[in-house]
Amino acid sequence: MKHWQKLLLAIVIGLIGLGLRLDAASKLTIDADEDTYINNALHYSQSVRNGDLKQIYKYDSNSQHPILAKLVYAAALLPVTPATELRDKDMVRKIPVTQTEGARWILAARRMAADWGGAAVFFLALVNPLAGLFMAFNSSNIRFTSEVYLEAVPALTSLLVMMTYDQWRRCEFAPERKKSRWAWLAASAVLLGMTAAGKYIYCVVGLAVLIDFSLRLVEDGDKLALRRRLFAVAAWGLAGVALFFVFDPFLWIHTASRLSSSILFHINYSQNDYVVKKAARAWWYPLFLLFQTATDAIPWNARVFYIEPDPWVSLIAIFGLPLIWIKQRPYAIWLGVSLVFLLLWGSKWDQYIMIAIPGISLSASLALEWAGKWGWKRISKRRTPGLA
Repeated sequence: MKHWQKLLLAIVIGLIGLGLRLDAASKLTIDADEDTYINNALHYSQSVRNGDLKQIYKYDSNSQHPILAKLVYAAALLPVTPATELRDKDMVRKIPVTQTEGARWILAARRMAADWGGAAVFFLALVNPLAGLFMAFNSSNIRFTSEVYLEAVPALTSLLVMMTYDQWRRCEFAPERKKSRWAWLAASAVLLGMTAAGKYIYCVVGLAVLIDFSLRLVEDGDKLALRRRLFAVAAWGLAGVALFFVFDPFLWIHTASRLSSSILFHINYSQNDYVVKKAARAWWYPLFLLFQTATDAIPWNARVFYIEPDPWVSLIAIFGLPLIWIKQRPYAIWLGVSLVFLLLWGSKWDQYIMIAIPGISLSASLALEWAGKWGWKRISKRRTPGLA
């Protein structure tokens, strides 16, 4: 397939993904946590309108999470009628968004989430069109990139971290190195910082990059280039950390205390929080979620999702694991690290599986492509004797 054809196909698939998410954004009922994030975004948008930018980094509501995603929603709310807060009566849970008093603000933020979710589908389709199509229709991905959750922004930036790193390592470990390869690594560092400033859990992509890079160093064995490559990836990591602080204004003051408080919250929450203990989800529960559909989790939204291939894609992905390791090893490592984290981490909420969906979609696509080529060869061999 030529480059322009692949780009055109990715655009089509991306538009499908965007359309599904925009449709879901207008139909999904109000979900848990949306009230928190929309009110955070309203505060930030009001701070910008009033020219009081200090209120962006002084504001400490929902301080356990970085604020980049909430700032993105705030940008979406700037053209909307100003509001300071949406109360419970304005966004009643399990009620269709269009029937709520807060519809105009919620829909504006949800559409922004859908834009980022559709963009992620487009970029994954550039890696593999079938993988992009699988993620376009993944009902869990649609759900969490069509609601005012924190997932849409880091889901896109983490994918781009891997894509830009993959471009760099292909250039760096190629026989003829191009100077432009450093632009890919620099872009990956910026995106890593944005990912951390979006939501911590998505930083597993950074660990996957380091593991793949270490394996590349061992396999390549070029001692002359070793020091340069180690320096480059160390600079990548340090730049990513520095940019995390740039993209998370909450940490601009009281940095040490706020960061430690935020990180310790998640550790304590996953181990001791009453809500987590009450849910009592087993260590293997994320695997169960990967074979579940969004309708299984929120049956009152059954008419929102037209096709829910999630369980079948996850099943097919199992057969694609050897192929993704051979053909797209960085993505295979990313998938593996994501699954290990999901199994080991104490809290098992539905949105956490978002970190594994790109890898699962890619693994399933490679399995189907292999099966299609194998089947075509078998058919061709049977036809050949009859043509002689």
